[in-house]
Amino acid sequence: MGIKDIVFSMLAVMVITFALYPFYRKREVKTNELEVKYYDALKSKQGNIMELGMEYYLNIGLDKETAEKSIENDMAHTKV
Repeated sequence: MGIKDIVFSMLAVMVITFALYPFYRKREVKTNELEVKYYDALKSKQGNIMELGMEYYLNIGLDKETAEKSIENDMAHTKV
């Protein structure tokens, strides 16, 4: 593999990365906002913890059962 091939490959990866960046950035911002809302609700013991937790955990890719277990675990750790 010559130097031209390496440079072309690096440029192709950079172009693809910058082309896909806005999509992933929007998803990351949404996930961060949901995470902040959920943990603020946990901290202040609001009534909508289950709803916010479910929305957050489903957004990061967990299934419903695992999300429910994670929320219960989070609630148990905040009571200490």
